[in-house]
Amino acid sequence: RSLAAYAHDGIGKVLSAREKYPQALEHFRQKFLINKEMSEKRGIPYALADRGHVLTQLGQHGEAREQLEQAAAMLEQPGSGPKELLVHVHFLRAELALSRHEFKEATEHAGRALSLAGTQYAESVVEAKRVLGLAQVMSGAKGEGLRNCGEAVAKAAPLKNEYLTARTNLALARAKLEAGDASGALTLALGAQESFTGRGQFVSAWWAWAVAARASQLAGDAEKAREYAARAAESLERVRGEWGEEASKIYLDRPDVRYYYDRLGVN
Repeated sequence: RSLAAYAHDGIGKVLSAREKYPQALEHFRQKFLINKEMSEKRGIPYALADRGHVLTQLGQHGEAREQLEQAAAMLEQPGSGPKELLVHVHFLRAELALSRHEFKEATEHAGRALSLAGTQYAESVVEAKRVLGLAQVMSGAKGEGLRNCGEAVAKAAPLKNEYLTARTNLALARAKLEAGDASGALTLALGAQESFTGRGQFVSAWWAWAVAARASQLAGDAEKAREYAARAAESLERVRGEWGEEASKIYLDRPDVRYYYDRLGVN
């Protein structure tokens, strides 16, 4: 059974990295059930964190919150799990709050992740900086938010992780867009979408095209705005094809997704 849990974990992580979240969720569910059946306490917080992450991406925020709160409660017990996982869970809770446009909570959890991490756990630090910056920009602290998003980009570069680099570039594009720098946002968004599209990550590609479309709108380039909005729609159709209609509808109800979707002038 332990080998089965290991296999489900590996498959789930591959599917999650490819943004096939409904399929990944089932594998993480199976892993959790096996760990629970075997009373494998060390594996349960990992399974909860993975499920919480995927549920956040899918827009199933109530369930995501439950999973991540359970993981945090387990990990905060003395000797219950690695510090790195607790840092990661705080980042995931920050990401969930950001997705819900709960910027104060996002800032708090991202701050906890960074405080716990210190100079360790480089990827988690980059992710927490990314979320912190976006939460700050969206709540009006544009200068601080731009600085933290810029630091996330800088810290991601030496890690040589293409997906992480593209994610931080997209975050900086979103921050620049909110700060009124349409040109800077457009350049970063188009670069990020090239990476996402090349890797078949159509959820992230949709985000990048949506930011590019909005940046073009703000720059007064209506033709390019329509072109990029059409590309965003194409990416969303790819997601629908992979996820199914029901999961896609729930995703579009995420507050952060709706914020951009409604500004594309599509229905």
